[in-house]
Amino acid sequence: MKTNHLKYGLFMAILPLLFSACSSEAPESATEAETTTEQTDLITVTNEQFKSSGYQLGNLTEREFETTVSANGSVDVPPKYQATVSAYFGGYVKQVDLLVGEKVQQGQVVLTLENPDFLEVQKQYLETQGELKYLKEDLARQGSLADANVSSQKKLTKAQSDFQMMNAKHAALKKKLEMMHVNVDGLTAENLRSSINVLAPISGYITEINASPGTFLSPSDVAMKIINTEHLHLELRVFEQDAPKVKEGQKIHFKVQNEKDFREATVHLVNRNLDMESRTVIAHGHIEAASTQGLIVGTYVESEIVIGSDTFMALPQSAVVQLEDESFVLKVVELLDESADFEKIKVNVGKQQNGMVPILDDIQVAENEQFLVKGAYDLIQE
Repeated sequence: MKTNHLKYGLFMAILPLLFSACSSEAPESATEAETTTEQTDLITVTNEQFKSSGYQLGNLTEREFETTVSANGSVDVPPKYQATVSAYFGGYVKQVDLLVGEKVQQGQVVLTLENPDFLEVQKQYLETQGELKYLKEDLARQGSLADANVSSQKKLTKAQSDFQMMNAKHAALKKKLEMMHVNVDGLTAENLRSSINVLAPISGYITEINASPGTFLSPSDVAMKIINTEHLHLELRVFEQDAPKVKEGQKIHFKVQNEKDFREATVHLVNRNLDMESRTVIAHGHIEAASTQGLIVGTYVESEIVIGSDTFMALPQSAVVQLEDESFVLKVVELLDESADFEKIKVNVGKQQNGMVPILDDIQVAENEQFLVKGAYDLIQE
């Protein structure tokens, strides 16, 4: 029993010394950890390295950034600037000399059709023209006789009816020949023709040809398609949640695939009908004249519609380094004669615009505090 009491007393005497030793060593360990952390966050660059690598310093600046919504779509033209070429009358294609991609003017001959029935229409027109002349003279004669009470009123009425019926038939045949682009003023029995010309309804470029010499073209067949590219517009699909934010007159930045720079357009109309399948609405954009160069109808485009703007502190794009899903900048801690110390800071950023990146964090910096705006990627990667 005495031995146990002695051991217990000895342990209680040593215990305070152990706590004292641990407490005296703890601050030293913490200091070492803090020193290690500070050394890890700091990047030192000698003045020689700074100059030879072309590093540059800069400040946070206040910039205005656009608030946008994304919308994808294609280049298109309004319905009135695209046309299908068909013939009002069926016939065999006699001649078509155009190729897809060629430009045509409104009223230009695009193909020639041939059909013996065309001769019959011209023949009927000339026959009604002769009949009409005779009935007109007979009507005048019957009118004179009726005035002199030599002829009955019944014959005058019959003459009037015959003239009106022939006049209507003559007018209908004349209109039919005009639709066939036959000049009725110079039409005689000696210059009847079995072929007619089909003209371009609008000016533009031929995008499709479905007719070749020798094939029969019925009135319902589409011989070719023409698109006028002088009035290109954007047809964009805006997602349901973004649709209320899109208004007429807003700016559109858009680009086609494999293009680096954006082109410009303006929201012209916003469809108020929601497509239930895609949950999108159509927004039509008028393309600025300088942005139409090289565009092709049907080309897929990516766009950003500007719905507002906001002001942020910003740095040049070269100052912000992306590592996986995080962004970092290098802030100047100390500038010495021989070297410069930088602190690596994690930041939240917005979408870059015009070479500048908005810093979304509320970074507390002095007025003249500087950042590495050129060369940050190389240092952070190291």
